[in-house]
Parts: sequence; C-alpha cells; structure tokens
Amino acid sequence: MKRGLQISLSIILVVLSFTTFSFAQAEFETGKIGAIVNIYGRVRVYYPTLDTRQIDRISIALSKAPSEVFDYKNDTNPEDTVALLKSAPTDGLYEIYGSFNNSYFQDSVVFHTNPPDVLEKLNVYGWENEQYLIAKFTMLNREAAAFEAIPGFEIVPMIDGAYGNEVLNCLADKGIAEIYVADGTHVGLKILSKELTGFMAIDYPTDDYWLGDTTIYDYLTYTGKDTEFQSSGDGGLGVMTTAPENLGLGDSLVIYMGISVGATRDEMLTVMTAAEAKYASVFTSVERNEGTAPKEYSLKQNYPNPFNPGTTIKWQQPKQGFTTLKIFNTLGNEVATLVNQELNAGSYSVNYDAGRLSSGIYFYTLTTGNFSSTKKMILVK
Repeated sequence: MKRGLQISLSIILVVLSFTTFSFAQAEFETGKIGAIVNIYGRVRVYYPTLDTRQIDRISIALSKAPSEVFDYKNDTNPEDTVALLKSAPTDGLYEIYGSFNNSYFQDSVVFHTNPPDVLEKLNVYGWENEQYLIAKFTMLNREAAAFEAIPGFEIVPMIDGAYGNEVLNCLADKGIAEIYVADGTHVGLKILSKELTGFMAIDYPTDDYWLGDTTIYDYLTYTGKDTEFQSSGDGGLGVMTTAPENLGLGDSLVIYMGISVGATRDEMLTVMTAAEAKYASVFTSVERNEGTAPKEYSLKQNYPNPFNPGTTIKWQQPKQGFTTLKIFNTLGNEVATLVNQELNAGSYSVNYDAGRLSSGIYFYTLTTGNFSSTKKMILVK
C-alpha cells in the first residue's frame, strides 16, 4: 500500500481479493495543527485542520553502508501497532506511538535486500491550541555488532493540499528547513537534538530512486545547504541530513524534530521558537540547585573542559526571566539549544552530551534578561 500511493483502493481489492490488509492509522488535531501517522510510520502534517495537508510525508532513513539503507519506501513494516496514546487529556497533550522494523518485502526486492536490522520507534506529540508538533525518532540497533549510523529525513511537501511549485529553502543560520508556496503556508522543520549538516532540495524523483540504496546513501551524506529551490509542477523532495553516530549493540539513537507552521515566514519562526521552548522544558533536564539566592548574573566555565562527550554547564541569575542556553560551532552556526524557557531566580546546571558532534572548539551562550555571556569549550574524542 505504501508503495503504490496513486493506485485506487478498488484496484487493490480486485487484484488482491484474497489478501487482507490493515490500513490502521492514528491522528489528532490540536485546534491549530494536525498529524496523521500511518501503519508504516509516515508522518503527515495538517494545518489549520485535518482537511488541509501541508506535508505529505516525513520519514527517517538510516544508512549502515552504501548498500545497507533503512528507509520508509523499501523497509518499514509495523511491529507495535500505531495508536493514539493521549487525546486531549487534562494536560492538553496529544501523542501518537508506533514502532516499525525492517522486514517489508525484503525477500522480493532484489536491489534492496540488506537493510540494517534496526527498530524505529516513533512518537509524535502535540499540545492543545499550539501550532507546532514535536516528533521523536528512536532507532534501536538489532544488529550483531555496533556500526556507524548515518541518519536523515525525507520530506515530501504538499503545501495547502496540493503537490508542486513549492519553494524548498534552508535557513542555515537557524538550522531550519523551510517549505512554502507563494502567498501560501510556510512549514518549518528543525532537528532539535542534533546539528543540521545538510539540506538537499530536488524535484520528486522517479521510482528508480526508491529502489537504489546507493542513491539514498548519497542523499544522506549530502552536506550542502540548498536555498530557494523552486520545484516543478510534480512537486519536490527535501532531505535533511545530520552527523553520523556510532550505534552500539542494543543502543538507541534518539532524534527530536520540531515542526512549525504559519501564514508567513515570521509566524513560522515564532512558532518554531515556541516548539524549541517546549522541547527544552519537556524533553531536556535543567536542574535548579538549592542554596542562597544569587546576587548577580554569571555563567561558569563548563566542567570538565576539554570533555568527551559529556560536560556540565552552570550559571546563576538573580531575577526571573526567559533564559536561553545555546551551543555554536566556530562558524557561528547553532548546533544545540539546551535551555529555552522561563526560569525563576536561582542557580542552575544542565548536562550536555556532545556525542553527536565532531572534535573541535565550540561556544556556549547564555542569555537572560539584559545579560548575555559566551564561553569556549573544547570537545576531544
């Protein structure tokens, strides 16, 4: 079913009348954005209601080698049935969960017979009357040994319910992939927990692409950051790439993605800032240290430094205020947001795992109220 998206259901039922298919999917609508996840792990994004699709598919791909690639079209098969876990509970949280293994049609597709043995676990979160989603992709290594995993995401747009003529654009300084049409909706996608290393924008390819591991591998290792690409009338494809990561036996790679929508670029960016704040407050841990209330602002040197790969950053703020703590590389590009939320006066610490980054010099900047401070740290692997 996931391969022949243009084939009508009636034809399927005639040709495969003796086969029983499950078309299970889960969906929610927050009041400002909607999500649908199908049985194979395809995430669709809707705005402002489930009547208008904006993104036809977001899906993760992961490569072990040029000839060993796990991707939605060729490999994903349901393991845990996709389901709506939370629907407008008292805390206003919506959540869809499902898991997907690598067993789809492996034996019958001669050019795609050896995907890495991984289990994808997918959680998609939304909050009542919020205009963003956060998707959590967990990739569990079921191979017999550790391997270097190269992850990335395929994005198939359908802005305002139609394929074609989208602009696919990378806002490199913000780490955001932006997709929009003239006088239409703007969609932003940002990898919240890893650095965006590349964004490829192309016209939607022929079926040959979906069958070729080496082509997908080339896309996943792309490090350019394409800007203002105008797709054809058939529509475009965006591929977001991020740094390789060693995936130990039985270990998991976890990636969070923020998805925001807006009528304009400025609105989309404002909504993405809110998504980052939600990620920082819900999915990252900021510890408030007990003791005497501080009398002045200060940002401490991280410890240990140099470090590999974990370090602790401490600071103090004498007043309540909206606080951000961000990590930048030597080019000034943001590689991580550790804090993005309102904090009371106090002394704080946050642990940072830089395992996904390469060795080198990085900078961390604390901003709260009228105070801003930057310090250097060194990652040595």
